[in-house]
Amino acid sequence: MPILGIRSFDPGNSMLNTADIAPSNTVIVASTTQAHTGSYSLRLARQTGIENWARWRLLGSPNDPSLSVWIYPRGAYDTNGVPPNIGSNIRFLLTSGEFIDLRWNALTHTFDAYVDDVLRASGTIEVSVNDWFHLQVYLQVANAGNISVLIDGHESINWNGDTQPGGLDTVEYFYAAVTANRRFYVDDLILGDGGFIGDLRVYEKRPSADDVVQWTPSVVGDNYLMENDTPNNDATYNYTITDGHADQFELTALDITAFDVAAVVAWTRAQMSDGVGDSIDVGVDSGGTISVNRSPLSTSWEYYWGNVEETDPDTAAAWDQAGLDAVLHRKVAVVV
Repeated sequence: MPILGIRSFDPGNSMLNTADIAPSNTVIVASTTQAHTGSYSLRLARQTGIENWARWRLLGSPNDPSLSVWIYPRGAYDTNGVPPNIGSNIRFLLTSGEFIDLRWNALTHTFDAYVDDVLRASGTIEVSVNDWFHLQVYLQVANAGNISVLIDGHESINWNGDTQPGGLDTVEYFYAAVTANRRFYVDDLILGDGGFIGDLRVYEKRPSADDVVQWTPSVVGDNYLMENDTPNNDATYNYTITDGHADQFELTALDITAFDVAAVVAWTRAQMSDGVGDSIDVGVDSGGTISVNRSPLSTSWEYYWGNVEETDPDTAAAWDQAGLDAVLHRKVAVVV
């Protein structure tokens, strides 16, 4: 089943472009308060009277999107034992503008399914406040569609009905929104289509040595040192004004003895500081086989992603330890 996006929050920030956080990025930040994998998760909090959200684009706008994410609702019961109103929504935005929501129910501790603000199905699996749980969602958007939800691998919702309230059956974005004066955390976020994804974890491999260096460091030092900081530091970077210049880095080790690798995806943080129309190629070099994705650059610092490599580009087979150890991070300037 295709994986459309992989997000880890271990770089120490939200790994969201500024256009995908609203209305304020001061309350949607990476946090070490809670973490499922690594040291960070994404914290979503609410300012008084303001709903805050973060969103991720579903590449290709599928009509059968899927989601795997770990969630930690944080809140305290009052003196009468009433559960907190966490107010967290897991939301899919249809291309025609309607939402399919999973909304936290503070009385039942379930996520309930809504289509265009109408309750369609109540969840049957209760989840705990102040603890991690695993949520999987699989939608089939159609007049005769389906909403399926797993909590920690157990079915909580399997509802058949109209999931296409508008004229289009495609989904553009997944949202995590907080609507009450509490907060919740998300980690190990995987977006896909075509069925349940399973319980996946996201681990980082950071630049550890130079392989090809054609960009210029902003301060004295190796190129890889400009890019391996955690949390990310935009004050140190590599730069170039030459079309085709490449930087390529070796990466830190990751032991996968206990895992099967579902996919590898490269990312970088960059901006265009001079001119217009420039782009960046981001991806991997595996045994001399290069796979990159080209993205137009913004004049603000933003994140840019390579292709989701579900198999090793060099062998077309599943990733093994040797392939993962040898893969290189690659970025190339495309200057007009």
